[in-house]
Amino acid sequence: MFLFGPPNIEKMKARRDVKALIQALGYKKDYMIRDAAAKSLGELGDPRAVQPLIAALRDESLLVRCTAAQALGWIGDPRAAGALITALDDSVIDVQEYAAEALVKIGSPAVDALIAALSTSQGSVKEHVAKILGMIGDIRAAEPLIAALKAQSSSVRRAAAIALGKIGDPCAVDPLIFVLDDQHGEVARAAANALKRIGDPRGIEHVNAWDAPRIAKMAEKREAKRLRDLVDDYVRSLDSIVISDWKDSGDLIQEGDTIIPFIVRKLRSLIKTGDYTNLQHATCLFDVLGRINTPAAVEAAWEFVSTPSRNRQYDTLIRRSAIECIVYMRDLEPARDYIQEIVSKYLAMVPDNEELSAWIRDVTGYERMEQTATGQKVESGLPKEESVMLGDSEQERPLYLPNKLYSGIRFGSGGVGCGLEEGVYGPCFYKTSDGGETWQKVDIDGLVTAVYFINLDTGWACVRDYNNGNSFVVKTSDGGATWIESKSLTDYQLESIFFVDNNHGWVVGWGGKIFATTNGGMRWVAQRSGVKTPLWGVHFIDTQTGCAVGEEGVILRTTNGGQTWSFVESGTAAWLRVVFFTDCLYGWAVGKAILATKDGGITWSKCPTGWGKVNSLISAYFANRRSGWAATRYELIITEDGGLTWKATGE
Repeated sequence: MFLFGPPNIEKMKARRDVKALIQALGYKKDYMIRDAAAKSLGELGDPRAVQPLIAALRDESLLVRCTAAQALGWIGDPRAAGALITALDDSVIDVQEYAAEALVKIGSPAVDALIAALSTSQGSVKEHVAKILGMIGDIRAAEPLIAALKAQSSSVRRAAAIALGKIGDPCAVDPLIFVLDDQHGEVARAAANALKRIGDPRGIEHVNAWDAPRIAKMAEKREAKRLRDLVDDYVRSLDSIVISDWKDSGDLIQEGDTIIPFIVRKLRSLIKTGDYTNLQHATCLFDVLGRINTPAAVEAAWEFVSTPSRNRQYDTLIRRSAIECIVYMRDLEPARDYIQEIVSKYLAMVPDNEELSAWIRDVTGYERMEQTATGQKVESGLPKEESVMLGDSEQERPLYLPNKLYSGIRFGSGGVGCGLEEGVYGPCFYKTSDGGETWQKVDIDGLVTAVYFINLDTGWACVRDYNNGNSFVVKTSDGGATWIESKSLTDYQLESIFFVDNNHGWVVGWGGKIFATTNGGMRWVAQRSGVKTPLWGVHFIDTQTGCAVGEEGVILRTTNGGQTWSFVESGTAAWLRVVFFTDCLYGWAVGKAILATKDGGITWSKCPTGWGKVNSLISAYFANRRSGWAATRYELIITEDGGLTWKATGE
């Protein structure tokens, strides 16, 4: 058969050669030939094609099955009803729809087969059959459809109610009235619409009595679902590594107190899992609560301060986030009362935990409250006319720095921070002990290229000797009054230093140099970076996991404390000056581009900033996933959306 190439369907159709078209319907080499043959047989409408087209409903090709069902509808032969009903269970929804349309076109001759299928079929087929019977509108289907109102599937009950409304048989009124009490709202609504369509006075009376409270309840449920989905969509968007994909928290904030119960419910769910990613999402929800800034939001946050988390491992993280949320709302009376309780309760509980005590004092403004109570006044160490304020919101604590080049801005616990100002003979080192309220210049002999303080007293600085050009690290244990110098590490300049605790630290610099210490800087060991490119920034999440960045878009990552470093694809060749992590997942690399990561530095994506001076960023600090600051050579800029957009302070 067809020894001289594929069959010519157009010629066969023009000759009305049904026999040849039926043979072409079995042409296995090309499904397009089979599809064209099925279509032509349907258009010719010859009943001889019914059985071959029924067989084609099982063709391996989706396209052929759809066309075969359509063709059987065009022919309209009731012999195809059984096969079309079977096709309603096809794995592909397109075939199901074509089969349903064909059965409707066959009409009343197919009703008997459909009624039989209504009582024997299951699941979606039963639902399809009910819908088809309603579209055909044959009154013979009324009694079987009434029986289907008791089906286990709510979808079938709904389809049966809709079909009875289309048929319009008055015998369906009482059964439909009974269905008004169906536990599934969509089924009850379908019954109400069917009764309205039938128009029987008894049915209309019951619908009117049912409708008002039902509509109010459904509206309440819809509103609850909308608010719940709003929270869920926001949290789900935080999974994206691309910051621009994050939902705007403003959509939640504008809902005010009405959305707070849904935020609290989501917080409980996220915290209960104990998954660290979910806990980070929880911190973002605490941020939303704080920005709602109402007494109800204060009470919601207090629940997570006063009640220990079931997950003890992360209890401190959750309480910290909740405390920060309450402090953000400190202008509200209940927040002020709770802050006093936090100070009195938690400072008494952790007297030996210097870091946590310092954090509580810092975030609640404990020292400033004490100074206010005793009449003390804190003056800025710099003339106000030569200062720049970081943060243009009244809710944020101002940070004063010299109005020149500032870089290496770092903050540890307890409000301890440090930064560099460009001086006549190189950078000058400034230090703050009160979160930036006042700054003091610290003198170190040599060219200071990087500084880092981990607490009020302990800090390190990278210094280059003016005479021989060698670089070394100095350490202070008394807030910068005296410094202990390490042995010379390299003749390359060191550009960044970072410590995760009093012992574990790293420095990076030119020539791809990396040095590490495990004893607080008494001894430094060189590590192999695998690159010769200048490295400008380093940050560690813990004693094992960290990243270093440098020129030509270089990003290095380690998971064993720097014993080995691996190259990470950055997607850019831009100079990267700073790398910073807020937690074990979320971090940024800043320089002539801004990159973000949400998986601890494994993958990075570029953030479109919409700010023209991004190519001159030389320093950055992030308080959380969204709020961050960066320095250009003569300007401080801020972001409130994780680095997506930036603006100069004071704008």
